[in-house]
Amino acid sequence: MKDRFIHTDCRWYIGDRPCRPHKREGVVCANCPYEAKISRRILIVKLGAAGDVLRTTALLEPLRHAEPDAHITWITAPSAVPLLANIEPIDRVLALTPGTLAILAVEGFDLVCGLDLDPESTAVSELVQAKEKRGFGRTPEGAVRPFDPAGIPYVQMSLWDDLKRANTKTYQDLMLEILHLDGPVGKIQVPISPECTEKVNRRAKEEWKVDFTKPVLGLNIGSGGRWKKKAWTAEGFQSIAERAHSELGATVFLLYGPEDTDRAEYLRKHISTSVIDTGGDNSLAEFAAIMNLCDVVVTGDTLGLHFALGLGKRVVVPVGPTSSAELELYGQGSILQGAVDCLGCYLPDCDRKPDCMQSLSADRVWNAVREQFALVGR
Repeated sequence: MKDRFIHTDCRWYIGDRPCRPHKREGVVCANCPYEAKISRRILIVKLGAAGDVLRTTALLEPLRHAEPDAHITWITAPSAVPLLANIEPIDRVLALTPGTLAILAVEGFDLVCGLDLDPESTAVSELVQAKEKRGFGRTPEGAVRPFDPAGIPYVQMSLWDDLKRANTKTYQDLMLEILHLDGPVGKIQVPISPECTEKVNRRAKEEWKVDFTKPVLGLNIGSGGRWKKKAWTAEGFQSIAERAHSELGATVFLLYGPEDTDRAEYLRKHISTSVIDTGGDNSLAEFAAIMNLCDVVVTGDTLGLHFALGLGKRVVVPVGPTSSAELELYGQGSILQGAVDCLGCYLPDCDRKPDCMQSLSADRVWNAVREQFALVGR
């Protein structure tokens, strides 16, 4: 046992359990062919909405390019941990819990990347011991502070609507600038579970009876609860489902989360053709596996969009109260907006008639859907 040296400076080292190379091949630290000596320790603090967490994974490729031998820890909200599981460039994922705060109080880092402006995230980024910090922290008076001038424009955009509307850069490009990273941005990384894929494929074959020789259209009908006008109209989704079935012979999936069950029920009752209700209680990994069965996805600016993009799907994206400029589609689809003068208002609700989503016609969306199916050869 005395010759079993422990290389705690290796990226694979965990401490309380065997590392991946040992579990896979039984190798030990001495003469291990997979040893990867850590050059720097990096902490990413990104707790926000699940969709924001997922699209932030696009920064991992340029970060790894700049820091190939770094050990990367990502701290996030407990609900977002499954989104980051088994993503190769991340060495450790920590949920924000009291226990995690104790870990961060002991450990030190070479670089902290604080990518959120909310109180919890900025406080964590401020408290962690690090030689260098990029992004955002928090003053003793409770104000958000950029760690360096690169973060100032993003803070200003968060405070003043005119700057937010004038922005022409994608979220990913804004984050690259804040982190002093060269582009291009990487792909969004979606955790695909072989177990969930097998389960969903079996469900598609045995329960849903999907004929994959025909086109498959996914309708991501929800948008979460923060912006009521973020989702396109139920009547619009109804029209697209019926046209996809009658004109293309397509299989139509209803995709949604637990907060959108009423909307799904409305569509089930009013769509005159058959659709597959995939359910609102799927895990994030199951949701990704279901979306991976689709050829084209119609989705708002929400978690489902970033799943679809990471999976390489063609997308049609109705956008209203949020910034269309910040959406990076990777050349995989089109953004559609209604004919109103208040786009990108970021209001939680409005009483304008027609509002931004009501003014976006089903004809425009359907034409875009047909274009995307043509691009995938369907």
